[in-house]
Amino acid sequence: MVKILKNFDNKLLNRKEVKLIVKHPTIPDTKEALVLVSKEFNSEEDLIVVKGIKGKFGRDTFLIESFIYDTLEDKNKIEVNLKEPAKPAQEIKEEQPVEEKKEEKPAEEKSEEIAKSSEEKKQ
Repeated sequence: MVKILKNFDNKLLNRKEVKLIVKHPTIPDTKEALVLVSKEFNSEEDLIVVKGIKGKFGRDTFLIESFIYDTLEDKNKIEVNLKEPAKPAQEIKEEQPVEEKKEEKPAEEKSEEIAKSSEEKKQ
């Protein structure tokens, strides 16, 4: 059972904004939700973005929020691609300047300096 709650045609972004209530025995994963939306609206799976799947405890109905784009170009312009290739380590090293470490004094010299400074405070 599929019930359409919202079917808004957003002409500015060239997409349909859709909210569906789906009856399913378990919470559908993103791929299952994608298939359900594509069957209901007769569109290609490549043009659909599932924004959210929400359910309430103990119920077998789930709310699916998704966008159906008119073309793949429109989808790629608007949706953020999180799977960008990582930068090579060499580029990262070149971008960040390496700070020089200060030479640390041995523990004996530090203790002598502390003793001198405490003597000066007493006087």
